[in-house]
Amino acid sequence: MWLKFVTSRSAARALAIGLAWFAFVWATVRAWLQALTGDEAQNFMFYGGTVHPSHWEWDAVAANHMLNSLGARLFTYLLGLSAFSVRIPTLIGAAIYIYTIYRVCQMISEEWKIRIPLFVCLVYNPFIFDFFVAARGYGIGSAFLIGAIAVSAVWHLRQGESAVLGFRELMAATAISSAFVALAFTANFSMAFVGTTAMLLILAWAMKAAPMRRWQLLAAAVIPGLLVVLLIPGWALVHARTGGIVAGVKSLKETLHSLVYASMYQPNPYLINPLLMPVFEILRQWVLPLTGALALIQLAWIVRDRVWRRSKQEGAERNAHTAWLCALGSLVSAVTVLAVLEHRLAYRLFRLLMPVSRTGLYFLPLVTLMVGIAAAIPAFSRGAAVCRKALIGALCVVGVYYLFCMRLMYFEEWDYQADLNQAYKTVACYNHEKNIQDVEVSWEYHAGMNFQRLASGRETFGPFGGTTPHTTGHEMYILEENFERDFIQAQGLKIVFKGDMTPMVVAVRADLADGPGQGCYVWPAYP
Repeated sequence: MWLKFVTSRSAARALAIGLAWFAFVWATVRAWLQALTGDEAQNFMFYGGTVHPSHWEWDAVAANHMLNSLGARLFTYLLGLSAFSVRIPTLIGAAIYIYTIYRVCQMISEEWKIRIPLFVCLVYNPFIFDFFVAARGYGIGSAFLIGAIAVSAVWHLRQGESAVLGFRELMAATAISSAFVALAFTANFSMAFVGTTAMLLILAWAMKAAPMRRWQLLAAAVIPGLLVVLLIPGWALVHARTGGIVAGVKSLKETLHSLVYASMYQPNPYLINPLLMPVFEILRQWVLPLTGALALIQLAWIVRDRVWRRSKQEGAERNAHTAWLCALGSLVSAVTVLAVLEHRLAYRLFRLLMPVSRTGLYFLPLVTLMVGIAAAIPAFSRGAAVCRKALIGALCVVGVYYLFCMRLMYFEEWDYQADLNQAYKTVACYNHEKNIQDVEVSWEYHAGMNFQRLASGRETFGPFGGTTPHTTGHEMYILEENFERDFIQAQGLKIVFKGDMTPMVVAVRADLADGPGQGCYVWPAYP
């Protein structure tokens, strides 16, 4: 009885809804608690926190993530300056992404053993999850990209199931997809290739469904997107300055490695029994390559068995769903492969660096969707059935691994800045108690600490300075201990704060340092 309840549709739906709500709540809590990192702070201070409307400006390295900058300016104006208000646009993007993925997983399969692991892999991937929180455009862009594909996919699924949907609804779906793709580009200019490719294939899918009205569909696919680009990033694109993209790599191998590494980064020792940690370390190395290999084998079975043809021999409803899965899988696969080839070609022709780490974030949901669709397509041979079960099992293992990588206080990209909040409390205390005004900050922490100063508004020192190498004679320094140990010793500085999670330290002149139990002393005593 209990097993039947757990595997029932209603229980699986309730579990998926619970996982969706928990993901959003967890992202909100992280947005509230985590210190604003240097990249987030710099983006806000350059494009969202200035007196003049700098959020419209171009930046050669795409540092101005325009949707995030616009939203941050709005919410900090309405709610006051804080890390949370700066991150509200990202949380809105997270809500769009989580809801879209929930709906997509419900459409892809009725089997809970596919729905739940696929949802977890798409939402709880720790690298994707980081950008539900970080005040950057990568997560927002991914949300709108997946949304553009999903809106079109919904129309085709319902039409295939003989729902009463006409050309007007197809036009609306195409127009919404166009606007979403443009918003994805506006959120993050590095999505230009993948967004354009996705829109072209969505248009081709729509034209196949309504071949007699191609010009109308073309207008629906072009005009909304152009309007969005004209209204938001249009001025910046017209006044674009020449300059190289610095966040990128020269080989696809480096792109792949950066995404795999970030996705598997750091199983959480607070969640995993030490006895099981060696298992997770093995999974960290092998589970994604194994899942990818199984997905490729399953794809070979699908092609060999010509599933899109055999499905016509089934019942009408199952036939329509299988055909839709094959079409959707073909679209997502084509978007992914073509985007990779386009980036490679752009590098060969123009030396435009290829995506790396966060600039290639959108590849993760696309590839994960491909794997989930391959697992959901019915098997028509014994070999395909065995491989399908193995692939579903691998998805379950990946989902469990991701859940045990959940983190609360740091990002993979900026883990070295996890202690910014606590460090600033020490600096502020010395300002209040000993009137320290002269503080120099290492480049790693410079923008984040200056944001803390602005958000607090209670300290009397001006903007923090920073030079490389450090200059001597300052009252206080905020340093990376591993790199600056010799400097600390040579200047006779006393460390008064050391990060719990990072080698970040606050060091002052020996005559200004508090001892244990005094004023601004922070655990523990340091030499």
